[in-house]
Amino acid sequence: RVTKDLQELIKSGGSGQKYKEQKQLCTRKMQWNEKIFKKKVAEKEKAIAKYEKEYRKFMTRNKKLGGSLSDLHGTVSKLQKIRGDKGGKGVIEAGTKRKMKTLAQIKKLSNIAEIQREDIFVLRNERERLQRKSFPMFDKAFSDRRLVSPDVFRERRTKKHRDSRSGGVEIPALQ
Repeated sequence: RVTKDLQELIKSGGSGQKYKEQKQLCTRKMQWNEKIFKKKVAEKEKAIAKYEKEYRKFMTRNKKLGGSLSDLHGTVSKLQKIRGDKGGKGVIEAGTKRKMKTLAQIKKLSNIAEIQREDIFVLRNERERLQRKSFPMFDKAFSDRRLVSPDVFRERRTKKHRDSRSGGVEIPALQ
């Protein structure tokens, strides 16, 4: 029985030619892989160089800030020596005075607001009084009618009418 491999071997003229082609293919793949590998290594080295540069920048900035911090600590200690026994009491007293001043302002403003609320209430009442004076309103006359049905209203009216005719003597209503 003849297999495909044997057919290819016979066709190519022997095993030497086939191996030469495979060898060439493998060498081309290796060259390609080496080229890609070198390219990736170059990219990684470039990224590493970038990160190292940023790291150096941060380190120099940290050193500068560290120097500034030590200068500030020195200045604070000098100020504390100048103040002597007071320490932070002067700052605390100033803060307390500021708080008291703020509370006094808030109290004054709330008093003014209360006075203005009262004035507004008085002015609204006066406005309503003047409106009622100039424009007759009949809502008081009809307030009893709105609360009860018309039949009950008629009954009450006739009862009041009878009471006024009787001269103050109560007459029981007919049922």
